[in-house]
Amino acid sequence: MSKINNKGFTLVELLGVLMILSIILVIAVPNVVSVLDKNKKETYVSDAKKLVSMAETQIRSDTDIDWPTNGQAVILKLAYLNNGDIESDPEGVKYDENRSYVAICLVNDTYTYYVQLIGTVSDGSGRGIPLVSIDNLNGDNRTNTVSKKWVDFKFTEAEIKSKLSTLTGKSITSIVQH
Repeated sequence: MSKINNKGFTLVELLGVLMILSIILVIAVPNVVSVLDKNKKETYVSDAKKLVSMAETQIRSDTDIDWPTNGQAVILKLAYLNNGDIESDPEGVKYDENRSYVAICLVNDTYTYYVQLIGTVSDGSGRGIPLVSIDNLNGDNRTNTVSKKWVDFKFTEAEIKSKLSTLTGKSITSIVQH
C-alpha cells in the first residue's frame, strides 16, 4: 500500500487564509493612510505656527519694522523670515518663500496674526494653509485649515487686502511688505 502525504495545506485552507488576510487589509490600509494624512496636516499646522513665532520675534526685535496702525497690515514673507527652520512641506515640496507670509493687523487695539504657508509644485499647483488667523491653528479643527489643492491662496496686494478685510472685519487700506 502507498502512503498519502498529509504535510501540505488544502486549497480550501489556503483560500480561507487569503480571505482573512484580505479582510485585515481592507480594514488596516485606510486607517494607516488616514493616520499618515493627519500627521502631514499636523506638520503644516506646526510649520505655520513656527512661521508666526518667527514673525513675532522679528517684529519685536527689528526696529526697522513699524507695527501696523488701524487699516494697515504688515506682511513678513517667509523669504524675509526664514533662517532655515522651515524649508519644505511634509510632501517634500519647498515652501514658496514669496507667497508664504505672516500678516500682522491691528484689530480692536490688539495685534492679530494671520498666516499663509504654501508649497508650490512644478505644475504650478499648490498645497498648504491659505490665509487664516493664528486662532484657527489651535483647537480640534486646526487640520481643517490645510488644503491639499490649489485654493484661495492670496498673492496680489489687492487680494491680500480683501481677504484680511474679510477676516478682521475692518477695512485694510494699506500693506507694508518685508
